[in-house]
Amino acid sequence: MADPEKTEGMGAFASFVFLVGAGMLLVAALSSVNTAFHLGWVLRVGGARTALPDHWDAVVGVAAIGAGLVGLTVFGSYVRARFDRAKGKPAARLVILGAAALLVLGVGWGLRRWALLGTYHTMLAYYATDGDLADVRSEIDHGATLEELEQAAHRASQYDNTPAFRLLLEGARRAGNAVPVACAASGSNTVAFMQAAVEFGASPTRCPQPNDALSGALAMDRFDKRRHEKSDEEIAQMITLLRKAGWRERPESRGSGESLEARAERMHLPRALAALRAP
Repeated sequence: MADPEKTEGMGAFASFVFLVGAGMLLVAALSSVNTAFHLGWVLRVGGARTALPDHWDAVVGVAAIGAGLVGLTVFGSYVRARFDRAKGKPAARLVILGAAALLVLGVGWGLRRWALLGTYHTMLAYYATDGDLADVRSEIDHGATLEELEQAAHRASQYDNTPAFRLLLEGARRAGNAVPVACAASGSNTVAFMQAAVEFGASPTRCPQPNDALSGALAMDRFDKRRHEKSDEEIAQMITLLRKAGWRERPESRGSGESLEARAERMHLPRALAALRAP
């Protein structure tokens, strides 16, 4: 016979989970209106302000988790009752357990999507790190905004994902302006990555913080974003590319007072030094 106290405790826990799920469904409903009409709604709880999701991916994630929690409590109680009644019927118990497993998988999918969106904000930015290029292309074709393309480009830059970066640049050009996306590149990226940025309009006059590109090419740790040690030849190629695109060293870019030529000489990079001194 079941322990009455244990049964009661489990009932209280299930009720709590149900209320959490119902609350998330309410948030998803409000967020769908917020997203559809671009209202910019904010929740205020105890003095804290939390912006409601304003992307459909996030709305779907919240709704999926809420529905999963509600379904888990309602269906869980039903499964337990049916499982107890199916004593001596192994086939029936197997079907019941299979249905419960599918529900758990659905909740897991919702939680994973919620975690990814909480970190990357959009699935496009997640795929642009080192994901499948088909997923990147699919997200762009589904109508990514310039802002989303720019966010994804910064993620691609962190991983030196040149193929994904090119897809984002092409998508931004079709949307009307590839320059903000191109400016996600920096001198600490690979030459191929920076070359793509220059082809699509990156320049010292168009990109913010224009002094950082040459300094990034001569970063002290000599590693690119994928932790590959850059050779003197690679650094020289980057400097040549940047200088052809218009980048020059300026006095205000010398954070430590050391010129880039002096840094290249101290780091024993003769080809990089020659590239800096080239007319």
